[in-house]
Amino acid sequence: MSARVALPKTGRKTGCYGLEFEDGSKVSGKPGGTVTVDDHQAAQIESSSNGRLGLISSKLQVSIGTKQGRWCLPCRRLWQGWTMECHKCGGPTVPEGSEQE
Repeated sequence: MSARVALPKTGRKTGCYGLEFEDGSKVSGKPGGTVTVDDHQAAQIESSSNGRLGLISSKLQVSIGTKQGRWCLPCRRLWQGWTMECHKCGGPTVPEGSEQE
């Protein structure tokens, strides 16, 4: 098995260009990109000081979204486009752009 690791992107010209492991193996990549590592290497990343601090992680995070959301007017909160009912108050949501100020 293998895991995808997101490399940190820091500063304007600096960043993480790869990883070097205890056994001497190296994985190269671009700052802000991802690299593929073996499971034992992913475990080393998670147990490292940078892994414990959350600077680098082998746990893939996924985010999804829609271009248009839906507003809950009483809560004044924007939800995802498929949310017909507010998860906070249970009230109905209206399409973004049709909210009344």
